[in-house]
Amino acid sequence: MKHLIKSTFLSASLLVFSCTDLEEELIGDVTSEVSLPAITSASGGGGGSSDPTTGAYTKLRESGSAGHGGYFSVQSVSSDEIAIAQKGGDWYDGGIWLDMHRHTYTAGNGPLKDTWNNQYGNVAEVNRALNSTTDPSAQAELKSLRAFFHWRLLDLYGRIRYIKEDNATSASQLDRAAGFAEVENDLLAALGITRANVAAGLSDGDFSSDLSTLAGDSYKVNRWGALGILAKVYLNAEVYSGSSFYQHALNVAEYIVVNGPYSIHSDYAQLFAPDNDSNGARAENIFTIPYDEASGGGMNFAQMTLTYTSQKTWQLQDQPWNGYAALQEFYDSYDANDVRKANNFHYGVQRAWGDQGANTGDPLVDFSFDDDNPIVSYDYNKPAPLNQLEPNGGRDYGARLGKFGFKRLQRPDMDNDYPLVRLSEMHLIIAEGLLRGATSSAGLTVAAAMGPIRSRAGLGAMPETLDELFHERGREMFMETTRRQDLIRFGKYADAWWEKAANASGDHPVMPIPQAAIDTGNYTQNSQY
Repeated sequence: MKHLIKSTFLSASLLVFSCTDLEEELIGDVTSEVSLPAITSASGGGGGSSDPTTGAYTKLRESGSAGHGGYFSVQSVSSDEIAIAQKGGDWYDGGIWLDMHRHTYTAGNGPLKDTWNNQYGNVAEVNRALNSTTDPSAQAELKSLRAFFHWRLLDLYGRIRYIKEDNATSASQLDRAAGFAEVENDLLAALGITRANVAAGLSDGDFSSDLSTLAGDSYKVNRWGALGILAKVYLNAEVYSGSSFYQHALNVAEYIVVNGPYSIHSDYAQLFAPDNDSNGARAENIFTIPYDEASGGGMNFAQMTLTYTSQKTWQLQDQPWNGYAALQEFYDSYDANDVRKANNFHYGVQRAWGDQGANTGDPLVDFSFDDDNPIVSYDYNKPAPLNQLEPNGGRDYGARLGKFGFKRLQRPDMDNDYPLVRLSEMHLIIAEGLLRGATSSAGLTVAAAMGPIRSRAGLGAMPETLDELFHERGREMFMETTRRQDLIRFGKYADAWWEKAANASGDHPVMPIPQAAIDTGNYTQNSQY
């Protein structure tokens, strides 16, 4: 048995290629000049051209997982992490983001429709691939991905149709508990295990699947990635089914932590840096989406969050859009000494870089600002107080999203890999399971599970309460599309936060099924709408 607390102290070994004369400098902890190779279909799309899974992994990358307007936006803007304020004529967009923030969304909301269509488009691609291959390993990967996409739909919309390769035209709309069972069954089948195996505590002899057991390529679903998805599904299963599966979630997460070939990276910032495909981060990041500024677009956090003149801070190719900002209460939930706070947010006066690639120290100014101070400063203490979500939100109010590091001379699409399953979250799942009454067959404790995470953050032991665990999940998992699920699971989704009133009725924990889907006659609307 491997030890629970595994840590690696890896230096950021950067690969330098001489394929271009354009010098790039990373902003953040990794500052060596690098030029990263483009992602090929073999390394970043789930296999070479003959690999039947390639199209499904490409769909995963392109379906709003880490960019504006799709899954990331819906999950994040509906939570207490992030808001998009209307700034005069900017970012009104028909009120769709104001409604998302206030939980007044309707069946006509565009991002909800696009997210629905994207995930079902992904399912269709998976089923097409399943019908084209008899390779057992590929089929296991594809069934894991199909379960993952349906889980997104189940989590957001509740009553879904579970589309398989053999019943694409006859599947009926399921209640949420039945939808959960279908997601679970696909994952268990892909892994070659049963629910009884999970309930008893997993061992190596339980698995009869052809999924790889090696850390290997984190861009493909191996045993550990599929188990990680299953642990996340079980963590939220009470919301879907009405029955608790916290012991199952703990058992799966414990198996990954104790037996898997992964370790907690010593540097939080490097986990999300532009070179996190090669700096040791993949020792912790179990299943990731590869993004590449030239050949694998879809991640555009810099564009989404930075104000217009911050183009000069990183000498970005295109002007940012000045949209997404962190809510002050969420920003303030971090201890001042928490190293994650400095990494996860851009805060304070922004400065320009000179033509020679050196920070000139000159503050950025924007004379279009409505307040008396044209200096661009991402904070909450302006000459006027943080004013409003709409119609005239301050143009540079609020800490900006910095977790996934930017680099100088960056294109609109970013190079960072985006984690879907990370070892740290498995530690968090173990801690939550223990706090909710589950037991560890390996004798693990909350302190043992949380120790590596807290130590890396520069903090001492966490108070062992569910409320503190909720806040710790937020601090660790910021921008990884888990916050809305956490709010619902902990009974906080209906709470009030900035510019959002409390809602005693439960505040619509499932989204409305898009009207276009209702109009097909294949769906009826959720009862809350």
